[in-house]
Amino acid sequence: MVMMNKKMMPVVPVWALCSMWAVGCTAPVEVEREYSPRAEEAWQDAELRTQAEFLADPLMERFQRVFGTRSASVPVMSANEAAPIDSVIVEWPCSNRTTPDVWDEMWMAMIGESLRSGAGAWVYLTSASSGFSDAETLANCTAMLEATEAVDASLAEWIQGVPTDAFWMRDFGPQIVRNRMDSSLVVEDPLYYPGRDLDDAMPADFALRVEAPHSDFPLHFEGGNILPNGGGICVVSDIIYGANPQYTEAEIRTMFATDLGCDELVVVEALQDYATGHVDMWLAWADRTALLVGEYTESQDAVNRGIIESNVASLLSNLSDPETGEAIDIVRMPMPSNCPKKRGRKATTAPDSCSRVALRDRNWRTYLNVLPVNGTILLPVYAEHEVYEDEAASIWEAQGYAVRRVSSDHISPLAGSIHCISKSVDSAW
Repeated sequence: MVMMNKKMMPVVPVWALCSMWAVGCTAPVEVEREYSPRAEEAWQDAELRTQAEFLADPLMERFQRVFGTRSASVPVMSANEAAPIDSVIVEWPCSNRTTPDVWDEMWMAMIGESLRSGAGAWVYLTSASSGFSDAETLANCTAMLEATEAVDASLAEWIQGVPTDAFWMRDFGPQIVRNRMDSSLVVEDPLYYPGRDLDDAMPADFALRVEAPHSDFPLHFEGGNILPNGGGICVVSDIIYGANPQYTEAEIRTMFATDLGCDELVVVEALQDYATGHVDMWLAWADRTALLVGEYTESQDAVNRGIIESNVASLLSNLSDPETGEAIDIVRMPMPSNCPKKRGRKATTAPDSCSRVALRDRNWRTYLNVLPVNGTILLPVYAEHEVYEDEAASIWEAQGYAVRRVSSDHISPLAGSIHCISKSVDSAW
């Protein structure tokens, strides 16, 4: 195996105890983790601000017109995430506890499933607790992984000492494509959120580690807003236009085709989620020709139901794979409630419908923000809303997957889940 390796959302506090068996640790220490939301600001607000800045000064550095640095003579393709993978890439802020918390369990599930499948893992490891050295964190967290997941931690690549701003690996991590001629790896590097410069530097770091060519991709966009089918179709949302007003639609489509292998770029209308506007919150490929599409009921969310159904009718139906000509099948997936959890000391669940709650105040749960790992789907599930959970698992199983359910109530208020914090590297064909 060759591994390739502003609407501010609420902060989610998690308490981490210093491991009693860590070197130099003699007493429990409580440390509060504070995590940055997936989006710097609501995509609607970001779009309005960007448009105003562009109108005020179209020559400012932010709007410099630069085209890709990779040679257009090298044809590339973005893989389908459901294809066999060589490895996963994650950033794990480990609690350093003897017993994992729900955050640790989430990252360990991804690492464990990848290693168990015969693939690898690139783990950018940090400590969520102060006072631990890199060596202590590595010892504590690999021991916790082995005890919890029953895998050999030495099979993973552990990377420490690389500073980051957040853990949304899907969005800032490398855009991985392969040379269509020889399947060799190429790393594309889009522009990430302003203010998250450490995260924005990560693709270049990864490219060096795997000795792959690295090219700047001069558009502002995040990895959660592109879903390739592996045959030349790429689905993105229309926030790509608002974030890059200095380019024409034709220029944007050309860049996606040349640099990311998107022969057919399907630009759907973004949901009114007041978070990211990313397609990975309501779409996922089960394989090259099966596209799973979220479905709200009218009472759940009439606005976003209308947007999704319009996208299906006008853009997602009647697609075919550009390489093979095979028709793309649409498979519908129920969407869990996006209502906040009920108030009150005894309340444990969210209602299915909450029409009086503003969209900007909702909790964006989904069964499509998944990580496929060589035949297994890591499925986010929500104790706060379990109504459609078994149906969602059955739909993934009907697509040929084993399903591992991963608790995600703790991360969903930050506008993301399993897919958002992971990046897979496809196996060379």
